[in-house]
Amino acid sequence: MTIVTQPVRAVNGTDQSINSYEQDDEDTRSQIAHRAAVIAYTVAVATVVAPVAATSWTGLTGWAETTLHLHGWQRDLVPLALDGAAMTCAALAIEATLSGESAAGLRILMLGLMGASAGFNYMHAHAQLRSTAAAVFFGAMSLTATAMFDLILRRARRRALRDAGRIEAPLPRFRVVRWLRFPGETFHAWSAAVRWGLISPHEALERVRAEARTGDGEELAPPLIPGELAALTKRQALMRAVDEIGSLDVPTVLEWLGDRGVDVDRSYAYTVLGRVARDRRALPTGDNNPTTPPQQPPANVA
Repeated sequence: MTIVTQPVRAVNGTDQSINSYEQDDEDTRSQIAHRAAVIAYTVAVATVVAPVAATSWTGLTGWAETTLHLHGWQRDLVPLALDGAAMTCAALAIEATLSGESAAGLRILMLGLMGASAGFNYMHAHAQLRSTAAAVFFGAMSLTATAMFDLILRRARRRALRDAGRIEAPLPRFRVVRWLRFPGETFHAWSAAVRWGLISPHEALERVRAEARTGDGEELAPPLIPGELAALTKRQALMRAVDEIGSLDVPTVLEWLGDRGVDVDRSYAYTVLGRVARDRRALPTGDNNPTTPPQQPPANVA
């Protein structure tokens, strides 16, 4: 018996190693693609934000020269004290939100610095260029620079909160044609997605159709969430698999659990599901075809 089983285990171990290597390779490619996308996104955003910030910087340094009579490197302290401080407040507000702390004070300070920067830019442009349109443009640049920086940080914050599971994933989107052609089914699928936190349109539609196939209004078990099966006992995992599959067939149940990383002893599965089948058969349901307890196949005798 040992001679027969050891090569099988070796082959299974080799298959697992190959699958693990392929999974690691796929994860590496995904990480490289994600980093490339982040770099491209950062370059694109910097290309847009830099001219806006430079325009606000120019206006504030001009205001520092004409009003505060600062020259040289001293005039550059003004945009740093206003726009730079406003962006710092925006970053600190995002960090406070991620830490679960209140960011109201930082938001108020950021808005105050943005308002001061915009006002000084407006006054300088209006005094030098004698144009209301130019004054509004330079004032808006101060607001836009900090606002764009804050929006970028907010998007990063939402991504971090979503990865941490602190906010819900976005709802699935259904095509307009589906809403027009099948409004009832689409609405029920959308409602199921809202109720159960589904993110895939296909998964939401399949759940609605599966409930419709029951024909008696019986509601299906809640969909699985990541890590749910691992937290269940072996018996609970078996019963959850039966609810999902709708069958007491032990090989099917074990295959379903194995695909989701849960290993249950075959003899234990036959014992538990056989007991469940006998209990269901004993219920006075009026079913002419009672559930047959699963029978464990006899062991091969060499």
